Amino acid sequence: MKLLGLSFILISAYYLQKEICYKMKHRQNQLQVFVQSLTTLKGEIIYCNSTLPEICIKLGKRGVGGVEGFFYRVGHTLRENLGNSTFCQVWEKESKPLISELKLDSFRFVQLGRQLSTGDKKEKLEQLEWYISQMKDNLKREQHLINERIKVTRSLGLAGGCLIVLLLI
Repeated sequence: MKLLGLSFILISAYYLQKEICYKMKHRQNQLQVFVQSLTTLKGEIIYCNSTLPEICIKLGKRGVGGVEGFFYRVGHTLRENLGNSTFCQVWEKESKPLISELKLDSFRFVQLGRQLSTGDKKEKLEQLEWYISQMKDNLKREQHLINERIKVTRSLGLAGGCLIVLLLI
């Protein structure tokens, strides 16, 4: 019975570190999808004569999840509102779950929404280009940190489980 308990401790330590590593990788993947979505948004603004709600709905239909869901909610809310709320207000309201999920800088993200809602095409493109470059820099930094943290988590997860087993023996 004691061996069964010890094996459960080792197995749970192993799967706990696996889960933590998965969550870190998932956040990194979501940031990559976010950068790709912003790049697609930039391309749609350059080459299509669509409105921002239509572009957001197109981006939202690409997949399901945090980033795509955000763009779909923004476009759908603007389409349903029929002039009751501005793009900036909807962007700010819908961005709160995305900001907390991806741990984005809320001030810069809301500022991006304000820039997209006002100004001409050139100003929108400049602001998007700047934000995309900032996000790419952050993504590189995050990838390096996440890879280091994953190595440490894997090492400590199994080592911690083994230590607990040794203490119980």
